[in-house]
Amino acid sequence: MTAPRESKRVTRLVKAATLCPLAVLWTELSLRGLQRDLADRRIAARVPPHYLVSPLATVAARAWLRLRHATCLQRSLIMQRWLFAAGESHDVLVGVASSSPISAHAWLDHETAPGYKVIARLNPLRTGDPRSLG
Repeated sequence: MTAPRESKRVTRLVKAATLCPLAVLWTELSLRGLQRDLADRRIAARVPPHYLVSPLATVAARAWLRLRHATCLQRSLIMQRWLFAAGESHDVLVGVASSSPISAHAWLDHETAPGYKVIARLNPLRTGDPRSLG
């Protein structure tokens, strides 16, 4: 049963890549760089700016992050940069589960995360913090 599921996943990856290849390329490079920076425990994780401001490109970028199984923190940081380039400023919220302090989650402030209590609000793009998200 694994083979058909993997085949569907590959098909979706190809569809996302053909939807807007430049958006997917930027997203993949951003994800790899962010994964490397976070693995090295760098506080100054960098997501490069992009100039692909279209609804179709945004759909492709989000789809690619889902298909690549990016963590919630990775998705939030990358989409924060993406939406900032489109003129939308959003905070990345980090929260812990109300029922269990072991579970944490990250999301953008225009999204919802029921059951999580916000413990940090990050927006170095708006504050101009040079250490982060460059």
